[in-house]
Amino acid sequence: MMHFSSSGQGSVPVTSIYADNENLSNAIELIDFDDDPIQFQVCDHCGYPGCASGGWLSPRKLGQLVFLMPAFEKMDMGSWEATEFAPPYFTNLRGSILLSDGSFGEFKKLAPKVPNLEQIALVTSYELCRLLQWEAPFRVLGKYPSSLTFRRELLSTTSLPDDDEAIEILLSFFRSLESGEKTMALTTIEASDERPSFFLDAADFIEWNPIVIKADGRHGVALTKSCCVVES
Repeated sequence: MMHFSSSGQGSVPVTSIYADNENLSNAIELIDFDDDPIQFQVCDHCGYPGCASGGWLSPRKLGQLVFLMPAFEKMDMGSWEATEFAPPYFTNLRGSILLSDGSFGEFKKLAPKVPNLEQIALVTSYELCRLLQWEAPFRVLGKYPSSLTFRRELLSTTSLPDDDEAIEILLSFFRSLESGEKTMALTTIEASDERPSFFLDAADFIEWNPIVIKADGRHGVALTKSCCVVES
């Protein structure tokens, strides 16, 4: 239940949706799903989309995967837009929402007005690049909206013989995504694929495995434990 007495609407029954204990939407019935981006968290005082700043996500798809990701197309326009169309705060801590075919079907049961899969726009290579930069641990690829880089001071070592070569493989692939020079293909990660490790030392010491090197020599980047994007 949300109380909109300040706007003369009284109390309105609504449904909140949570993912991994994070609030994705505070009132799924009040969302305008015809928008792109979509404001998933509406104003607490009136319930009207667009009244309050922030809470926006863009639905995008790649194969059978659906992303609910920051609205980079809007946020790129300037500092005002970056604040007005900012994503929910949890994306800074937990990353964006990635739904498999089955999970997306469950989401549509909760929110029937969500566009069908065929109506959702394809993710661009630029958006994917920015998303992966956004979600990289310790902001090791730079902080959006800064240019893509690699914060070498965070790197302890890599599993490849030459750390500089590992960084170049990573940055080269990301820059090709950013510029749109290459088309993407979604594929599974096989046991035979090479997964170089980047050992990062910041607040914690972690092993990060963003790169996938396929048996045929193609480079890619992991989206989940089981699938990746490769150059096609």
